[in-house]
Amino acid sequence: EPKVEAATATASEIPWSSIRPGDTCVCKTTVVMRREEDMSSDMVRRLPTGEELEILKSGTEATGRRFMAKDSQGNKGWISALSKEGTILLEVTQRGNQSLYVGTGQALGGDADRADTAAADRRAAALAAAEKRQVQFMSRGVGEKAAKNLRDSEQREAAQKQAEAAQKQAESRPKDAPVAAPENRMDFKPALRESKPAVPAAQASPSQPSQPSQPAKAPAMPARQGLEKQKEEAALSQGLLSSEVQEVFDLEALGFDFYQALHAFAAHRNKEVAANILLESQE
Repeated sequence: EPKVEAATATASEIPWSSIRPGDTCVCKTTVVMRREEDMSSDMVRRLPTGEELEILKSGTEATGRRFMAKDSQGNKGWISALSKEGTILLEVTQRGNQSLYVGTGQALGGDADRADTAAADRRAAALAAAEKRQVQFMSRGVGEKAAKNLRDSEQREAAQKQAEAAQKQAESRPKDAPVAAPENRMDFKPALRESKPAVPAAQASPSQPSQPSQPAKAPAMPARQGLEKQKEEAALSQGLLSSEVQEVFDLEALGFDFYQALHAFAAHRNKEVAANILLESQE
């Protein structure tokens, strides 16, 4: 290195850690840029006083005074921050963004190493975006499930309220009040069928012996008494057929509440569907 008159200091007096990759420095005197870190390697150019440099990488020398730098013309080479005689050759004018440098201090830029670093950053950003989309998708799925559960809960609550209202209405009626069968319904038959009057023996044909009158038939459904009668009235008020009323009693025999079973059955007119709804409401 050329000997010039400038501020001098020993290596122990200067904190070399203050010069880091990414910093911008200025030459305080003439500085030789060489091709390799070795002081005996070929010279790239001689940097004049005031030349601005970008520090790219720290050297491996024990004193830590060698740095790889890039000048204003884009030339890259190795320079010294301190001459052999102890002359301070570089002065930091601007600190670089250390988050943009990795490893030994290679700056992000256009060379192959920096391109690899940029590609890694893009992959990391894509991975973070994919994780964010996955979290949003899972959150949306949880929200849809919660909304479905809320709708099911509201439907079960409405069914229970209607069943309770029907039960109160049935309990408020007099116990001995007759059940009014629908006029346009053919399922409800009278308890006893009127029999035709017997033909007198005197008027009977001599060739045909007189036949005794037919006995009255039993009712289509066994008469229910007490609480079961009230339940039957509540079912009839929902417009169910006699066979459908019996299916509601079958659901009650399985252990379900009669009025909840009545509402579930009246909504679908299917015993299996009503049983599934009642089982889900108990979960």
